[in-house]
Amino acid sequence: MKIELKPLKFNIKPTLISQIHKCVEEDNEFIKAILRGDIPNAIEEFHDKITSSLNALRLSGIPLETIVDGQADHYKKLIERGWEFDEDA
Repeated sequence: MKIELKPLKFNIKPTLISQIHKCVEEDNEFIKAILRGDIPNAIEEFHDKITSSLNALRLSGIPLETIVDGQADHYKKLIERGWEFDEDA
């Protein structure tokens, strides 16, 4: 199982600050969808969170390859903190 990251082509390049506001907006929409039990909307908002965060990282000058490579470090950190992955999910 994997989630593929696809960077957007900006028609109008947002500022980093406006993109951070978008991240907060998407976080709030995700939380509201979860609390309402609106699973289809929660999944949509989850992906919006990924997209808005990816855009913020790219606007900060971080290449997509570096972002993708960071996943292995993230998994390593979780394992070091005692987390296990559900391989059956």
